[in-house]
Amino acid sequence: MARTYVDEYGYLRYVESDLLIHRAVARTHIWAPNSEKYTLPFEDYEVHHKDENKMNNEIWNLEVLTEEEHMRRHGYKRNKVKKGRIPIKRW
Repeated sequence: MARTYVDEYGYLRYVESDLLIHRAVARTHIWAPNSEKYTLPFEDYEVHHKDENKMNNEIWNLEVLTEEEHMRRHGYKRNKVKKGRIPIKRW
């Protein structure tokens, strides 16, 4: 089993590759099987945790969204708490 750790933003990552686990799960189980539905490369999408629990990386809890869609879901929180976005290393 792959070793993981929680990064400074509260996301689970794989130790060996530093990949964000929720992005790996979403790419493999949501985006790839339905790639005809998505018009952009996976790297241009964001992955949303429906229950807002960054540790819950179950397939049913993840959504692949454009940045605009994701901001609509969280925009009010981001604008109140922080200006802009938290930089997250992608793969």
